[in-house]
Amino acid sequence: MFPYTSEDMTEMEYFHAYFDEQFMRHLVAETNRYAGHLIEAGILQASRMIRWKDTTVPELYVFFALCLLQKLSEKQVIQDYWNKEAAVPSPVFNKYMSRDRFLLLLLRCLHFENLENFDRNDRLWRV
Repeated sequence: MFPYTSEDMTEMEYFHAYFDEQFMRHLVAETNRYAGHLIEAGILQASRMIRWKDTTVPELYVFFALCLLQKLSEKQVIQDYWNKEAAVPSPVFNKYMSRDRFLLLLLRCLHFENLENFDRNDRLWRV
């Protein structure tokens, strides 16, 4: 059952209804596990992955906040949010997370399910 029923919910209450502490801990565990898997497999030896440090729940909340914030000032490419010389700079992005860390989480390691649970017969197993 949905935890909030009031029509006057705050945006933060609504967000936390879907991204509660338990869910975020699960995302952190799976993201860190997947990053470890990529590093152990040697898939990313020459990339920024060699500097990987485990993520945390607070960092993942910042990551999602920055994802949501991108819709307020759309840029051509993701890297432009960290570009200090752009026509319309977005200094808040650099303030809370480096570009490389964001891209590492977003494009490489954000993971929702353990790869050990892979089921070839279930096309939606990750969901």
